[in-house]
Amino acid sequence: FCFVGCAQLPRVGTSDSSELVWPPPPEVPRIKWLHQWSSKYDFSGGPSQLMNVLLGPEKVEKMLRPNGVVADSTGNVYVADSAFGKILFLILKNRP
Repeated sequence: FCFVGCAQLPRVGTSDSSELVWPPPPEVPRIKWLHQWSSKYDFSGGPSQLMNVLLGPEKVEKMLRPNGVVADSTGNVYVADSAFGKILFLILKNRP
């Protein structure tokens, strides 16, 4: 018997092997996968050793159910996370 865990998932369309895009070819791609983030440490690295000693380990909150993303003309990104019931504000102006 084959359960869901061993079933093949459909791949998102790619214009070449290194890019994830949607919709898949031969249609014109309108969405392209650029980066992946799940917590603030994806931007700045982990907490310092000194802060861990003084304050104890920090609880890292990760995005759980991001379901909407919007970017403005200045490079800011807004992510709606339905699990938190919040909109996360990311400043990516100087990021690659």
